[in-house]
Amino acid sequence: MPQRIFGDEHQRIYRFCAECCAAQESGELSVARMLDAWDFAYGLAELTVGGVLQLGSIIEPDNEVLEWRQVDVLKPLIPAIDWREIPSAMESLVLTSRFADPSDWVQSLLTVHPFIDGNGRTAEIIYNWLRETMEDPSHFPRPLDSVK
Repeated sequence: MPQRIFGDEHQRIYRFCAECCAAQESGELSVARMLDAWDFAYGLAELTVGGVLQLGSIIEPDNEVLEWRQVDVLKPLIPAIDWREIPSAMESLVLTSRFADPSDWVQSLLTVHPFIDGNGRTAEIIYNWLRETMEDPSHFPRPLDSVK
């Protein structure tokens, strides 16, 4: 089990998670889930496909447990790929995680849109993991007209 962050860092992370969940209107319970996912990610030595799947299932338990989205995205403003392409897209994306710019990487993750729900919260955590800013998080840059 990863070690939980305490002290001032914990307060910053709690506020950060609360901001993310408020912006996405995901509800108060989602803050606790995001904190659990944060703890999980904090303990990761490397980013793997299984790690991303686990993050998605911690953040949004209504997602298919340890499976990618298997339906089309119904929001017209989300440029998500076809759901049948997700497994190979995620394999490729995870392979690039060590070398990619964190902002570009999370934008690619959001284009893949691997989960039914919780993609933005998952992206926020992975963005900070890639930047090694888990103890002092910041939001990833979004295009001007981003969607939830």
